[in-house]
Amino acid sequence: TPEIQIESVETYIGQMAHEIPSVFSFFLPDYAPGGPVMSASLVSPEAQVLITPYVIGAANAIFSLVKWGLTKCVRGLGPAVEGTCNIPEANYSKSCGNVTFSPTHVEAVEVVDELATLLTAGRLNKDSRRILETEYSRVTDAGAGLRLVQQLIITTPEFNSNNFADMIETNEPDPDGDQSQPNSQTNPYKAVIFLLLDGGCDSYNMLVPHSGCRVGGSEKDMYKEYSDVRGLVALDHEALLTIDATAAPQVCTTFGMHPNLPFLKTLYDEKELLFLANTGVLTEPVTKDNYLAKTRTTLFAHNIQSRFVQQVDPFQEVAGTGVLGRMIDSLVRNGYKTGLCSVSGRNDYTLAGEEDSSPSISYVNGNGILPFNYLPSSHRMAGAMNNLNSETTFMSGMFGKT
Repeated sequence: TPEIQIESVETYIGQMAHEIPSVFSFFLPDYAPGGPVMSASLVSPEAQVLITPYVIGAANAIFSLVKWGLTKCVRGLGPAVEGTCNIPEANYSKSCGNVTFSPTHVEAVEVVDELATLLTAGRLNKDSRRILETEYSRVTDAGAGLRLVQQLIITTPEFNSNNFADMIETNEPDPDGDQSQPNSQTNPYKAVIFLLLDGGCDSYNMLVPHSGCRVGGSEKDMYKEYSDVRGLVALDHEALLTIDATAAPQVCTTFGMHPNLPFLKTLYDEKELLFLANTGVLTEPVTKDNYLAKTRTTLFAHNIQSRFVQQVDPFQEVAGTGVLGRMIDSLVRNGYKTGLCSVSGRNDYTLAGEEDSSPSISYVNGNGILPFNYLPSSHRMAGAMNNLNSETTFMSGMFGKT
């Protein structure tokens, strides 16, 4: 049994050492999150896991470590424990290890300064230091104050990046102030769902020419042509599920679908499904001899093609945006109330809109909605964390802003 055992790391924070999610390693090397990083034409591959579930999961895990040690209790990353987790802070009886740091002084300024040196390499800005000093001073017990400040400091931009952050001077909201939520809307809505099957798709094993085909005004047996090329892997003509294609000009009046896709045939027959054939990211017709010189993308790179499918913008008319992000931008400009939600469990390109135009994206994953800071050390924590993440100046580090 290892001395230190951590579990559920990939579930809660989105990554774990030696457990790559795909053959493309942990992150796409060209990934750029929307906002200042993308606007500066920079990349931030690790930002792919900077989504709400994992940000909450990481914060909960560190909060649990500070308050109860390395344990499974309250969304921690330690091993499972026997009995209940209903234990007070600083009770480490359920843990297999705990944080033993003790500051050299107990005064607020010295405690915050020492933690800022250890956890942010001294980069913590003066406004955040003042907020932390205030919260520490409000707690009568020095140990409880230390645990509170340790939790608060890990939510700052300086802890989560190697940037400097300077806050814009505004009146700070009172952490004890109104924290009520806005009223929900009951108006009807419409949803557009983008389902990305992020793998290779052999389209000629799904939809093939069947009959009634004409090319240049002359009849042509395109199924035979298909069968001759595909050989042994060609779909059997008699087994195909036929669909009518006479509603619009097509090269064939009848196409055939794979026999294992009857549900898609039903949707097509009920006019609830369309096939978009011969689509992609080519910007002009090419041949095998000139495609390399005339294409703007890497046609045989799976990760690049996956990104282009999500963006659908081969001419880069709105660089960095995704197909749904641009749709939302258009709706917003026309006065519609919109929202964006991703269930992929990872940042992607589909929902990216123009900076300062699109609404923020709500992220959920297979674990559902995790409660954040389930047992707070202080009722003022939420307000203090908001103040620690106030708007920053133009000269602040863009990765910290992200």
